[in-house]
Amino acid sequence: ISTDRERHQTSTVLIIQFVAFMFTITEILLHIDFYLKRCITKLNEPSREASYQCLILLIQIGGATIVLISTIIFAIIYIRVTIMVLKQPHGTFNITNAMNLTC
Repeated sequence: ISTDRERHQTSTVLIIQFVAFMFTITEILLHIDFYLKRCITKLNEPSREASYQCLILLIQIGGATIVLISTIIFAIIYIRVTIMVLKQPHGTFNITNAMNLTC
């Protein structure tokens, strides 16, 4: 048994997670596209500035990948805990059970 407020909070968090997921995927794809155009196809410009730009792009791609993975992990944990909370009678949630569920 759950209240409408709990359902709205759950929906809001999941929508925010979905937007973050889509934004991160778009960012990764744009960075990879720029990396391929700038660093792979233009090998005849081995300048120091170009190599720094390519390194920065690789770091940004790696950072966005870490954000993507953590977003997926957080969404999975949040959904599992939320399902458990929504199934329990109102006010009887036990955090120990939630911790066991996520492990």
